[in-house]
Amino acid sequence: MTQKLKFMSPVVEVSSSVPGIKFAVVEVTPAIALEWLKRNFSRNRSLNKAAVARYAREMKAGAWRLSHQSIAFDSSGTLIDGQHRLRAVVESGCTVAFLVSHYEGLATSLEVIDTGTVRPLASVMEIRGTVDKGTGASVSAVLNALANLISGAIRRQLSTPDMERLYAAHREGIDFGAQLSRSHKITAAFGAAAAYTYPICPQRIESLFVQAAKNDGLSIYSGAWHLNRLLRLGSQTHAQRLDNSQAAVKCAMLHMKDREVKLLKVAVEGSLDGMAWAEKERVKLGLFTGMWADEASP
Repeated sequence: MTQKLKFMSPVVEVSSSVPGIKFAVVEVTPAIALEWLKRNFSRNRSLNKAAVARYAREMKAGAWRLSHQSIAFDSSGTLIDGQHRLRAVVESGCTVAFLVSHYEGLATSLEVIDTGTVRPLASVMEIRGTVDKGTGASVSAVLNALANLISGAIRRQLSTPDMERLYAAHREGIDFGAQLSRSHKITAAFGAAAAYTYPICPQRIESLFVQAAKNDGLSIYSGAWHLNRLLRLGSQTHAQRLDNSQAAVKCAMLHMKDREVKLLKVAVEGSLDGMAWAEKERVKLGLFTGMWADEASP
């Protein structure tokens, strides 16, 4: 039986030129979101918890904006589009304005919803003007790898506000790491190592990574030589890429201290000590060691 959907206030009615669809802008509270989620289509796709968490972070940061993309109900009052956004409202505890569509007698098909191209966060950064057009993919890849490197764990994909905050805190190093990955085909994991060590000594880090990437005039057993060996190693998993990124930081520190190591495994082993070493050098220079400046270690 058709169940008429009752919008909860406050509501702004939107005039529609589409017969059979009612539109409104609704301030959706967590209580309203919970009520609407009870109407969720029983065969809807499984909830993506990472997406919900990312949306919730954006809502808490005040970065969520009203757009033409609506929460949608069919003619029986069943929720057919918007479960992730509504669940994020519940988890964030925020009240968020959404355009809401209600089909009134007009047939709709779930098969055509959310089948377009998903806009990646890299594209969002380009659209916002945070990065230059054509650089978003490399910058966002280095940003995610840098977040893993600093935290020492595989993190969930960063939200757009998190990405922009991390980028603002490490801009020069990230720009170098991203440019390096584009021009020399270095993975994001190594770009992140370059980004984190870059402020310690920009000229030497630039020279090191470019020299290692080109395999140009490397002194055997030097930090650059070890880094070049690492660049040739395959990494199939996120954990392997994190290990290689940490090892690259240690190679960079060995290079800057003009240390010579006889075996590659000696450079790689104890790579977490290399991170501690880099962080100590950053502190000496008055640089923060956390994800962003306002969460710096004392």
